[in-house]
Amino acid sequence: MTRNDTFRAVRHALIVSDHAEAERHLAPLIAKPAALSPTQHAQALALSSLLEVARSNFDAAARAIDLAEPLIADPSVEDPFVIALVLLGLADRYWHASDDDGAFECLNYALDGLAPELPAERTEEALFVVIVATSCVTHIDGPERGVCLGEIGLRALDALSPVDARDPLLPIYRANLLMRVGHAELTMGRWAEAERRYRAALRLRRTHLGPDHVQTANAMQALGALLLNHVNAPDIDTASRLLERSHAILESALGPQSPIVVSSSLGLAACELKQGRLASALSHLRLESPSQATAAPDANNAPLKLYLAASLRESGAPLAALSIIAPLVQGLIQITETQALLLKKALTIQLQVLRDLQREDEIIVLADSVTARFGGNQENGLGLVAIATNFQAEVYSARGDLVRAERLIRYAISMGEVGLEGPHEVAPLYRNLKDILELTGRRAEAQAVFKMITKIKKLPSKQA
Repeated sequence: MTRNDTFRAVRHALIVSDHAEAERHLAPLIAKPAALSPTQHAQALALSSLLEVARSNFDAAARAIDLAEPLIADPSVEDPFVIALVLLGLADRYWHASDDDGAFECLNYALDGLAPELPAERTEEALFVVIVATSCVTHIDGPERGVCLGEIGLRALDALSPVDARDPLLPIYRANLLMRVGHAELTMGRWAEAERRYRAALRLRRTHLGPDHVQTANAMQALGALLLNHVNAPDIDTASRLLERSHAILESALGPQSPIVVSSSLGLAACELKQGRLASALSHLRLESPSQATAAPDANNAPLKLYLAASLRESGAPLAALSIIAPLVQGLIQITETQALLLKKALTIQLQVLRDLQREDEIIVLADSVTARFGGNQENGLGLVAIATNFQAEVYSARGDLVRAERLIRYAISMGEVGLEGPHEVAPLYRNLKDILELTGRRAEAQAVFKMITKIKKLPSKQA
């Protein structure tokens, strides 16, 4: 097997999530860098970094990409695809370190080196880079730009000649790209477009990977979750069949302890909740009650987890809700403001659950961490600070520390007036301020705030 064949095998293994196969091909290359040219060494390290990201081993991914960075400065390294892969890895590394400026700089350099067409002699390799770039762009620069880049890749595939399109890996790569574009469109609320992408990806994976492949199950799971939570036309029966089948495939292939299998059980629990069966829903969950400090970050399947956590709270199962929402909030906090809307919803649910459970100290810790992370950000970040600080003020008010409570709620209002979506979202903060003013005997000030709240209520919602 030539070096090019080895790298192709690694790319294919990464696309189909066969981490063991990717490791088998990469390990000998990484172990003997002296046998590689600078270009080959950089490519091996970039692919190794992608493998570690897929395993959620971000420290190892960062180490690999840090080793690759000086290699692309070598004048002999001119391959645009290798350079793009390293730059995309660096962008992801900076993103996980909350260095948005560094992430954007590397991302833009990587994209500048990509052409809008797929070269006939290296179609598979170019498409792999487009897939990685689409994912990277989506979580760093937002889903809209991710969809645009993914569309470029799909159009380039459609433009291939019949001869160039014969590569057996291309349909599998197309399915992967369709899934990534579908995820981005779902994030933007484009339910019909996301459903169309998921269905197309599922057909391709069933045909080219088989009905029982893990990647086929992942497509089933994505489509099932979408149909379950569709804002206009939920299809619980179809969703239930897809989620049950995908869970069975994943459990058989990966074992019941796999994090992927544990995550897939959330869809089954959501199906049961949709049908009012709380006990059955809880049977699918591995209940823990993590604090914000101990929750392992997990931002996957965010829309499904938001629904599940809110439903469990409303059904009187706050501990189960907390076991889902705390890791989600931790995961979303590590993501840039492109995911601020999801984080706002998740953060509100977690704070509500903590209030239900009377975990006041955890509310304070969570609010402090949100302020530290987002206090210097623009608009959406300040809205997150406003929401968290409002709950924190309620805690101190209940404890009788009205001076601190008033200081916090006024700070929350100042943040909310910039970062929340209009007066109606700020109104609850003013209500808390009114209550504090009344408790301190300042009735005239409280009355003035009450009049302001009354005016806000009369505003049409579109002005909010």
